[in-house]
Amino acid sequence: MRTPSLPLLENPASESPLELQATARVTRTGSCITVVYTLCGSINDISWPDSADQIFTDGLWQGTCFEAFVALPTESGYIEINATSSGAWAAYSFSDYRVKVSNLTKTKVLLSRAECSAQEVMVRCIFDLSTLPNYALATRLDFGITMVIKSLIGKCHYFALAHPGPMPDFHDRRGFMLSLPFSQVEE
Repeated sequence: MRTPSLPLLENPASESPLELQATARVTRTGSCITVVYTLCGSINDISWPDSADQIFTDGLWQGTCFEAFVALPTESGYIEINATSSGAWAAYSFSDYRVKVSNLTKTKVLLSRAECSAQEVMVRCIFDLSTLPNYALATRLDFGITMVIKSLIGKCHYFALAHPGPMPDFHDRRGFMLSLPFSQVEE
């Protein structure tokens, strides 16, 4: 199932908002989740990470990072997947709110950055959940789609489908605003 482009809202606590419009489009096909993040506006004000190996890398959320939080609707646990346009990625399993269980180093994350123009960037992330059968075979998944954008002056800006509280907190399940059913083929 594919969603329309969904707006990602900047957290109001940002000290100096960037002039960016952010959207995401999510597709779930079998065990794979594809998220296409689009940024329009002040692209040249973003600090993009240097090229890196496509390997598990902790701490990506401290810079420009594209994220997905995925949960089973009936369980308190969830997974967090981070990816950068440089190729580095990370994935974590949580049993409850911010209670980390493990690093998911066998999760497959593929990404590409396609700069469409001087004012627009698209980053496509494919998260293969086949190593997590509970998620891969679930009839429905809940998502929090988020991004951290670091500006050239070193300030981080937090975008999400929803910000349940006054400060950014992507782990808050009230921000997992998107629910998608299982689909064998893209619609």
